[in-house]
Amino acid sequence: SQPLAPCAGNAVEIVETLALLRGERSDGRVMQVTRELAVEMLMAGKLAASREDALAKLEKALTSGAAAEVFARMVSELGGPADFMERSDHYLASAPVVQAVYPEQSGTVQRFDTRAVGMSVVELGGGRLRNDASVDHSVGFSDIAGIGEHVDNQRPLAMVHARSEDAAKRAADQLRAAITLGDIAAEADTLLQDT
Repeated sequence: SQPLAPCAGNAVEIVETLALLRGERSDGRVMQVTRELAVEMLMAGKLAASREDALAKLEKALTSGAAAEVFARMVSELGGPADFMERSDHYLASAPVVQAVYPEQSGTVQRFDTRAVGMSVVELGGGRLRNDASVDHSVGFSDIAGIGEHVDNQRPLAMVHARSEDAAKRAADQLRAAITLGDIAAEADTLLQDT
């Protein structure tokens, strides 16, 4: 019903991931899903005896820095820089144009057309429509407002990261069209459901 993370795009999603691994952010939809998946994996692999045990192990891995260390090692062993965690801003692509996307009128975020948000990132160059197309890792959206959040001329819908002013304007228009605002309180659908 909305983007899982408060961002969409290659580098901006890695920035969010690093913030979670570094303990700079410990809540949100991505962390909620990650916790549940980790708990299930630890229990399925018989590395935790209970849900509580699995949650304790996960929290320890995050707060001790062990999860960040493993990620850094994975990046290095896959051919990336050994100091990626410490100097990620040096390695991650950044777009030359970063602008706030303000709503045309203030309101509360009611709904998202998440496919439209994703396709806007693709149109910015952050994805492929053909196998031979290149990907611009710097483009996308960050700081995306969530369902139930009030947006106005102080709180934008998001920040757009683009190659040009024209591309940023098109993406901003697409994002505005993908988000429904209203005057009533709104809550997102339940993120995790028992099956």
